[in-house]
Amino acid sequence: MRLNKITYFCILFLWVMSVALAREGTITCILDDHEFKLPFVLMDDKKFIDSDDLQVRQMIYRNGKTFSWSNSGNILMVFSSGEQLTVTDGSELIERNGKESVRAEGSIKSLDNKFYIQQELFFQLLDLVAKDVVDGDKIELLHRLPEPQFVLSDFGPRIIIDLKGKVNWQEVSRKDDSFKLVFKNSLWDGESSKHLEGHINLTVESGKDDEVTFTFNFPFKCHPKLQNALQREDVIITCTLDRYRQKNNEESGNLLEVLSQDDGWQLEADKHFAYYWHFCPDCQLLTLDIPHLNQKLNLDDPRVNISNYSYSAQNITRLEFRMDNFIISADEREPLLSVKIVSDGELQELSSRGHTAGYVVNGKCIVIDPGHGGGDRGCRSRHWGTCEKEITLDVALRLAEILKNDGWEVVLTRETDRDVSWLGSPDKVELQSRCDVANDIEADYFVSLHCNANVSSRPNGSVIYWYKEDDLELANCLEDVLEEMDFYQWGLMREGFYILRHTDMPAVLVEMAFLTNYEDGKVLSSSDGRQKIAEIIAESLRELRDK
Repeated sequence: MRLNKITYFCILFLWVMSVALAREGTITCILDDHEFKLPFVLMDDKKFIDSDDLQVRQMIYRNGKTFSWSNSGNILMVFSSGEQLTVTDGSELIERNGKESVRAEGSIKSLDNKFYIQQELFFQLLDLVAKDVVDGDKIELLHRLPEPQFVLSDFGPRIIIDLKGKVNWQEVSRKDDSFKLVFKNSLWDGESSKHLEGHINLTVESGKDDEVTFTFNFPFKCHPKLQNALQREDVIITCTLDRYRQKNNEESGNLLEVLSQDDGWQLEADKHFAYYWHFCPDCQLLTLDIPHLNQKLNLDDPRVNISNYSYSAQNITRLEFRMDNFIISADEREPLLSVKIVSDGELQELSSRGHTAGYVVNGKCIVIDPGHGGGDRGCRSRHWGTCEKEITLDVALRLAEILKNDGWEVVLTRETDRDVSWLGSPDKVELQSRCDVANDIEADYFVSLHCNANVSSRPNGSVIYWYKEDDLELANCLEDVLEEMDFYQWGLMREGFYILRHTDMPAVLVEMAFLTNYEDGKVLSSSDGRQKIAEIIAESLRELRDK
């Protein structure tokens, strides 16, 4: 009798599965001249997209999103630049940043440990709109454009268009009092004319071939220009207002005095100031850039050249010192900075103790880059309260000490909690300044330390990123090295991060572990854990030192 029941349930199960298989299919979507074949399952006469399919993941990535599911599959979190959306099974609303909500155009489902998103909701979460159906079974998609935002930055007004994906756009025309942009394969469903904060008039026109034109007209001459947002898909229009900038400098700038000494220079300011330096060994030139000064410096010293320039609406004073070896030291309590000329022997002695910002390169030289710092804290642990910039700096200092004892020449891009460039500098300047530290001294290797993060606390583990072919030997050396910490190993991944593309030597970016994961974060937040990470990385680098 039992056998008959088992047989009956097996037959029933096979019948249900055959019905389910018959109700599966594929949706072909066209976006920016790319075709994506998205598998779906028909449930309640509605198409649900398989969120784990490779083509689906590629489409999500192309639109600048990250999808994270809860263990039960009842909650879907969608993360993009500056925004987190939360979808709950059974709810008709999408929660945005934990505060406001919008109506969901579909629902989510979990079935046999697989997670599905209703087709209409999937498009909504990616800020896409279905235009029409072509060739009978293909859906043509358009990007939904967001409303531009008017903000006041430290150096004047800005207009930010926070695009959610890789939208194709271009500048059409620019005048002192107007700016025009065209977006391809896009849709605007807002008003054709409106004012931003009552000052700037926005006119929107929809043309042929799904082009949308934004025209900004300013009531004053503001010399608008595009500012590149390196790590975001934003379009940022910066307005330069001389009066506004001068007023800002009067409130937040510095008064600086440079005092010449026999063995160097002392820089004294009225309050703490940001600075950025790099050294060219071939031309024996130390360059020191200081933004936001209130006055032009005059110094009667033939050893120093002083000039001024602007970058992204920021006034910068540049000092150039000619020397062989040097020490830069900053007083953490007083607004003082000293540049001292030293001999080779003195610099070597100081370098071995880790108390110098100068350069001595006698053999294998490695640059350690503690990610983030200063005004950029990086990610933060919700469980342990620690910040990425604190962890990367602590591990880097510990690693540098071990490597120096092993015979390496070690240079840190930063030794304190500060920006490598100046506070508030554009992303590209900050990243390039880290590359300059290594490129200027022709270092042998470059290792950038980071902590990974996710909107979900589930992901964990370590990953090593590389890009250039020359990076592979260094990457292979570090692959699986943190397995001793019981971190899950994601292995080697190739990504075109800025610091990997713009360093002249083998370079890697090490995501030590997920700070947002409870167990990983516990290790990263402990002194013993960071010491162990430094020791393991140093041990793996010894084979490179001996080559």
